[in-house]
Order: sequence, then structure tokens, then C-alpha cells
Amino acid sequence: MTLRATLAGICLATAVLAGAAQAETKAPPEGLSIRTGWEIGGLLTDYRYEEPDFMWLKGERIGITGAYTVANPNRAYARIEMRASYGELDYQGSGTLNNVPDFLFEVRALAGRDYALGSSMAWSPYVGIGVRYLYNDLRGTTSTGQFG
Repeated sequence: MTLRATLAGICLATAVLAGAAQAETKAPPEGLSIRTGWEIGGLLTDYRYEEPDFMWLKGERIGITGAYTVANPNRAYARIEMRASYGELDYQGSGTLNNVPDFLFEVRALAGRDYALGSSMAWSPYVGIGVRYLYNDLRGTTSTGQFG
């Protein structure tokens, strides 16, 4: 499956799921700016990692993001967020290597509170904890015959 076909599938699934998630979202209590509900989305990024005068790794990544927020009447909220993406990147350093598998997964949990700043603004500070997993397989033989 090509990158463009995969991206088109993710966009279609995102549109369908976003409509369903929006239909399930509850109306917020009076004066609360953070709302209980689901968020889901797709992502397409242009990834670049560079160590000047040494090496670079770059390419397109596709993925999905999601979050669920719970808010209560005393203006406190909790949120969990997730992001996963994949790409086949190109490497240049001790030679070149194309289509390097690269997978990223992140998840974090947040908690915070809304503070009204007048009738049309709110400040919503939060604290949280998260974890990130990155798999990048630079093993193999580069164009110069060196092993990555």
C-alpha cells in the first residue's frame, strides 16, 4: 500500500470517527471552557533530524492522534492523550540508507483546572506525566558498505 493510499484511508477514518465522537460529546457545565469528550485526528508530518556536519535523517510520517477529556462542575479536568506515527526515512551520514523504518508512540496523562479571565477567556493550566517510545532501525549496510 502506498503512503498516499494509507493517508487517504486515515483521513476517511478520522472524518467518520470525529463525527461520531462529536455526537457523543456532552455540553459543558455553565462557565466551563474545557469540555468532556473525545478528539481524534490524523497527522502527516515532514520529519527532519540533523546533526550538523555529521548526519541527517528525514522523510514523511503518517499517524493518528487521540484524546479523551473528563471535566467536572468545579472546573477541574483530566485528560489522556495518545499519538502514534510511522515513516520510512532516508539517512545520510556514513553513506546513505533509504526507507529506514521509524515508529513513534507517545501517551500522556494530564490534570488541571480552568480559571475564568472575564466572560470570554479562561486560563487552563495543567500538570502531567508521559512516556515516549521511538523505534528507529538504522541497521543495515549503507551505500559505502558500512553497517548502520
